[in-house]
Amino acid sequence: MPLALPWEVIERAVDHSVDDASALFNLSLTCRQLRPRSLCHIFGHFDLRSRDDVFALCDFLLGRPHLRPFIRSIAIRPTHFLPYPLLHVLSNLIACTFFTEDAEPPKTTFHTSTLSCCRLTANGVRSLSIHNLAFPTLLSFSRIISAFKKLEVLACSRVEIKKDVVLHPGQLERLSKHLQLRKLSVEWGVDASVAALLLKLAKPTLESLVLAPTIGTANPYAQLRATSEASSWARVKCLVIKTTLQTKDVVLAVKLLKAFHPASLRAVTVSFHSTSYGDYISILADEAHWELCLELERVLRRFPAHTMLFSADEPPAQTPSAFIGTRSWTTPPQVNRAVHVNRPSEPSRSRLEASGCDHLY
Repeated sequence: MPLALPWEVIERAVDHSVDDASALFNLSLTCRQLRPRSLCHIFGHFDLRSRDDVFALCDFLLGRPHLRPFIRSIAIRPTHFLPYPLLHVLSNLIACTFFTEDAEPPKTTFHTSTLSCCRLTANGVRSLSIHNLAFPTLLSFSRIISAFKKLEVLACSRVEIKKDVVLHPGQLERLSKHLQLRKLSVEWGVDASVAALLLKLAKPTLESLVLAPTIGTANPYAQLRATSEASSWARVKCLVIKTTLQTKDVVLAVKLLKAFHPASLRAVTVSFHSTSYGDYISILADEAHWELCLELERVLRRFPAHTMLFSADEPPAQTPSAFIGTRSWTTPPQVNRAVHVNRPSEPSRSRLEASGCDHLY
């Protein structure tokens, strides 16, 4: 007998098991109504770290074409393979990540054939992440992002440019016509020239911006200057600044927020990161630095919604509430502050591999 349940209830029941691969497989095999939603989670993302992973997935999908539409996101190492065979069969792909391991130095990896492949087969990709990769010039980087014709979300971290060659106006104009970003994330380790280019091109359409202002191999203030013309940012609604609590970084955050205040901007978050919460306590014990942080809060009050986040790699020695209570905050209660711990995550694997049940599909 079929389940007489609303679809919302069915979807929530499956979503509750999203981190349990075995439970998802049991749900998909025992109930027809639960199967589609379960398959969306099981096959939704694949993290491919070697050529063997790529070929294994291609072989698996070759005999199971009915599963191809469920794959919506992949993470691949372009040093290992040309993506054409895989991208060609994934017609519903909407998110793609190109990366190399953090332990490796950034590598120049993209070939012209990869560009052609992306232009021909990745028409549905709307979200692109680039991590720990190097490019010969800024032009070669721009060609990669322009290869995805419907790109709306772009995230970059540890992106290196080997040779500083400025794009001429014609190249910028062509790129601006292709790039219609709604969300942009310029994370740690992005070359200053890449950050400046993306911020310049994204102004007309961008709605959400994540920025690590202190990172830039050439000039840490390049991003600040690129965002200073607030009047040209017509749609941006959300800004996240990722930084540290060091004096120079807080000063930069204050300067950025004073210079960047478009009328459309509603929500601003300043996210601090450190290796331990002990660093926060020792830094805030200094009166001058404390006053600087209060200045940052005063600047944040100019925005309708504002949040300060404190994260660390190590758990705090005392509770977060005790840490916040070490100094009295002068801002009203509605100002949001949060403390959380970044816990290292295990290397991600496909749910198919984790469950050992690939023979059932």
